[in-house]
Amino acid sequence: MDSNNQKAGCGVGGFVVFIIVVVWLSSVFQCESTTRPARSSKDMALVMIQQFTKKRLKAPLTARFEPGALLKVQRHGDHSFSIDSYVDAQNSFGAVIRQHFSCKVLYQGTQWELVSFTFKER
Repeated sequence: MDSNNQKAGCGVGGFVVFIIVVVWLSSVFQCESTTRPARSSKDMALVMIQQFTKKRLKAPLTARFEPGALLKVQRHGDHSFSIDSYVDAQNSFGAVIRQHFSCKVLYQGTQWELVSFTFKER
């Protein structure tokens, strides 16, 4: 009987240690996520620019954006970003064409706003 009680005690002790580790890890990762400005970052700006661009395409699912476009995103102040880039996508006839564009977005509190968007002739 004593060996059964010892096994039960080890199981409960191991479970308590497991819970402590999980709580500690969640607090560590929570602190990391709150210290990074994820919502108003260049990464998020690029995601939003690509979404705004896709809304203007005939076949948005075929969109292929310029590789390395993140390097072209320019920050203007704390929450304003712009880019001059291109996207390859199918037109209404199914041909893939390259369209150059210029886009400026602004992060306002909890949402992204499109400030300006133009397709450029080349």
